[in-house]
Amino acid sequence: MKISLDYVVFYLVFLVSKVNSITDIDVPSFQNVLESVKSSNNDLKVNLRCYEQLVYLADHPEDALKMADAWSKVHSGLLVASSIDLGDWDECMSIDINQENGFKLLGKHCVGGLILLINETLLAQSICIPNECTAEDLINLTSIPTFYDDKCSLNTDNTTLDKGAIISLLIFCSIGHLILLSTIYDVYLYLKNSKPYHSILVAFSLYTNGKKLFKTTKHAHQQILCFHGIKGISMMWIIAGHGAVGLTELPLFNVAMGKNWMYYGYSHYITSAHLAVDSFFFISGFLLAYSYFKGQYKKSVLGQISSVPHMILHRYLRLTPALLMLFLYVAFLSRYVGEGPVFNYNLKSLNIPCHKYWWSLFLYVQNYYNREELCMTQLWYVSADMQLYLIAPLILIPIAVIYKKSPKIAFISMLVLDALFVAAAIYVKLQFKDYDPNLDEYDTHSRLGDYFIGFTFGIFVRHNRQNFKKLPERLNFMIWCVVLVIMYLCVYLYHMSFRSTHYNDRAIGFCLTRTFWCICLCWLVFSCLNGQGGIINWILSNGFMQVLGKLTYCLYLVHGSVMVPYYLSVRGLTYLSDYNAFYLWCGHFLTSLLVGTLWSLSFESPMITLEKIIFSNKTSKPAKNEETEHHQNNIA
Repeated sequence: MKISLDYVVFYLVFLVSKVNSITDIDVPSFQNVLESVKSSNNDLKVNLRCYEQLVYLADHPEDALKMADAWSKVHSGLLVASSIDLGDWDECMSIDINQENGFKLLGKHCVGGLILLINETLLAQSICIPNECTAEDLINLTSIPTFYDDKCSLNTDNTTLDKGAIISLLIFCSIGHLILLSTIYDVYLYLKNSKPYHSILVAFSLYTNGKKLFKTTKHAHQQILCFHGIKGISMMWIIAGHGAVGLTELPLFNVAMGKNWMYYGYSHYITSAHLAVDSFFFISGFLLAYSYFKGQYKKSVLGQISSVPHMILHRYLRLTPALLMLFLYVAFLSRYVGEGPVFNYNLKSLNIPCHKYWWSLFLYVQNYYNREELCMTQLWYVSADMQLYLIAPLILIPIAVIYKKSPKIAFISMLVLDALFVAAAIYVKLQFKDYDPNLDEYDTHSRLGDYFIGFTFGIFVRHNRQNFKKLPERLNFMIWCVVLVIMYLCVYLYHMSFRSTHYNDRAIGFCLTRTFWCICLCWLVFSCLNGQGGIINWILSNGFMQVLGKLTYCLYLVHGSVMVPYYLSVRGLTYLSDYNAFYLWCGHFLTSLLVGTLWSLSFESPMITLEKIIFSNKTSKPAKNEETEHHQNNIA
């Protein structure tokens, strides 16, 4: 069927002319534009290639209609939906015209290419135009501002690898070959019932590292098994929180729900996910003190001071390899794993800080130096945790000296310091409101209380673990009830602080709720270690949680990069509901779990073995308690 150009013109004129409540816009009809282009002999300040493509469309209405069909339409629900429409990106990208004479025309999709004013509401409509036409060309043709070129995409984008991507792929492939060769060698030894000539030969083996990762135990003298569950549940909570935030940022059918969802009373289970990060800080401080007071504190002061550089290097080598590989993926490869109308523009915005401030990421200072332009926002925590580890010896060594003389005075000193850290966090927030007006709390000083409450409790457990006495069942049950109520109140009051419009209320609320949250964690850990945790201890210590707990560092690293391609590949409006949020969480968690497992086996576990080989006198055999150290040195 032959399609008349009049039908094309009628359709496009409907899109951009004064109909119904569309006002304050005066756009020449598409027909007039094409006729002007053809008759002007390109006197309209349009680049030659754009001119040729527009003339082609004037002579081929079938292709013009396909391009027009990819434009945004004035859809129903304008008063309740998001003000941006993404058009049909895939249809626009499918336009690929090649002629024998060398003429070529591609569809170019531009988000927000046309702004309509409807009842004082600006609607950003997306358009599909010839690939050689620029924003300046369309402004010259229509005499109205249209779009920015950086918000346009072509099907030829991200089809060739740049130098950074090639080098990153070579690094990934090289490590992949090491893993393959190491695994083959390890399996060969297993079949021959032989031992490796040197442990470095199986450092990258999926078989050996997998056995360590999936090994579980019911009784552990050194590990705090309930920490696995606390870390695992905290990681699930964080993924749920980040996933919910991403969902509210999508173009929505019910935009009012997106704006208000986080402020609904029942949404406290989402907004209070920040407390999961406080659990990580608590555990990190606990494990540092718990491991240090196993025997390191017995050294002389000079001996302890001289061991600090090794502690820091040890920590850096444990954290950085997996982080480095994530950086290579995000900075150089992530743009090749997705596509969509907003993918390139938004991903570029997210990745600019990684190229600009890469050094602050690896020096673990980005939460202060470039706190408003973070490379992978969730990594502020990694920087903060590293900074706390760096300053911990300033307290660790003096407390160790005091502890050798009087454990009681050491405990009292730490309790006083904990109170001072909490008070200092509140004071700084109230006195320097301009530093963090939105209370994003990416800074380290806000978490000193969390970290050193865990630190104090770690010393307590190390000192008293062999002397724990069971409490009467009734008393234990009553304390559990009180603690669980307080923890729920912390969740709810954190949400109420989040909803508050008063800065002081929010600042004080955030600081106090996280403090009481960490105090409650002290009881939870104590009761589980004392054998009185009941079903809660079983949940936190079961085999699945033990594996999940070992994966939380890599899970924390990769979960954001798992979510980003999904959200940035959006094609149209989405409906926000609690069920959809839960459904997405399931997908995000399972995918992150898969990627995190591969990340841990490939980049984290091998470095644990290599680091031990480098710094251990016994290099031929892996350390006997390597699994324990994997747990204790995993920051998340």
